[in-house]
Amino acid sequence: MKAGWSAISLGELTEQRPICYGVLKPGPRQDEGVALLRIMRRCRRAISKAQKLARGVWAMGFRAHLEQVKSKAGKPLSKSTTRAIMATLREFTLWLSQQDGFRSRIKTADADYFNLSRRDEAEARAAPTRPAPSITQAKRALSLMPESNPRDLRDKAIFSLLCLTGIRVAALISLRIKHVDLDEKSVDQNPREVATKFGSDIDTFFAKGFEEADTVLAAWFEYLDETALYSPDD
Repeated sequence: MKAGWSAISLGELTEQRPICYGVLKPGPRQDEGVALLRIMRRCRRAISKAQKLARGVWAMGFRAHLEQVKSKAGKPLSKSTTRAIMATLREFTLWLSQQDGFRSRIKTADADYFNLSRRDEAEARAAPTRPAPSITQAKRALSLMPESNPRDLRDKAIFSLLCLTGIRVAALISLRIKHVDLDEKSVDQNPREVATKFGSDIDTFFAKGFEEADTVLAAWFEYLDETALYSPDD
């Protein structure tokens, strides 16, 4: 910088242009409060760097804000919720960087500020632990189910098969009689006929220690075979 020049803050002098710092060149009217502003290449690069840093600070500040936000239950937002919000903002920033009037101010790389850390990303993607009933509770529920008509028997058999296999509901309602082997205590989930996840071919075996469910399921298949006269393809 030449002798007699000094760096000044232009935050109050320029409101419309995003200039952070400039160079004040002394002039004959400088004492009267009128100054000539001159932006040099180095200063422009410094301004661009300062703007990029400011955008990163804003994004990180928003992430810090999310950590303080409470849900309706009064608890902090989960990592999965935070990830969904940040992903939405990232997609919006990517879209905005391609729009006329914003390309020079918002870069595609600015969207990276909305990425979570590796630890937070892994925590957000981890499947939450869900409470499940115990075998004792399942046996109690099965014993309380009515069996006064065929519909009750069907519902009881469905509950028994769910407890024995943990099969997906979509696959369960698409099963046919031939897919269930009571002798082998297994279910053949053929993707050509059963709505399995991703069309996978799955062989499922009954869980042990739930003889009551085995008995209910066998009684239902006996009813379908001898009373309702269903075929294996039904």
